[in-house]
Amino acid sequence: MLFVLLQIPLWKQKSGHGDQPVIWDYHVILLHVRPESDSLVYDLDSELSFPCSLRLYGTMAFRSDCHIRPEYHRKLRVIPADSFLLNFASDRSHMKNPDGTWKMPPPPHPPIQTAECQMNLDDFISMNPAVGWGTVYSLDQFLHTYTENSTTSISSSLP
Repeated sequence: MLFVLLQIPLWKQKSGHGDQPVIWDYHVILLHVRPESDSLVYDLDSELSFPCSLRLYGTMAFRSDCHIRPEYHRKLRVIPADSFLLNFASDRSHMKNPDGTWKMPPPPHPPIQTAECQMNLDDFISMNPAVGWGTVYSLDQFLHTYTENSTTSISSSLP
């Protein structure tokens, strides 16, 4: 199991409007890599099936970078589940306005903390490979690594 942190536009999201993407400041999905068949994506905010094959998710939710300016090409940080669960901490301060009010209602569960840390979200959402845990991939590298497709073949199936 891998956790994937995204800092990208995603389509087919429950908070989207029609065919417009949702631009997440960060978003976490779970990727279940299965060697003998398609990897599965678990995205609690997706309108697609749950779980969804990475092939379908790539086509419908990621889409392609071909119509996006190069400086906005997507990156993903892939972190082994055990490392994510041992190290991730967020006190939810990023969800508050400067006056301390919530930008959006927080989740009902308590903030996630470790014995050593209350907040290290920036290390997880950084797309600098020298920072944080896991491996940073371009969208094409990610899809090539975890499927047999690349964005080139995925984009060819888009209208």
